[in-house]
Amino acid sequence: MDLSQVKLTFDHSIQEMELILAGLKKLPMETVMELYAKLHGSAKQQVDDHIASQVQVTPAEAPSEQPAQ
Repeated sequence: MDLSQVKLTFDHSIQEMELILAGLKKLPMETVMELYAKLHGSAKQQVDDHIASQVQVTPAEAPSEQPAQ
């Protein structure tokens, strides 16, 4: 079995991911740069997606404009 072909997925809290990334930063970057970039990019995308889903306003929720009288 070639372990480089194994795909792993992780679900971590923001605090756990910060600890993982901080730990990777302590290692020689030439050794872990690819993994660090992959984890950081995935975590950032998930956070960005979550933030975007929180600020989206559907037309039904949008405040209606009342004409000034």
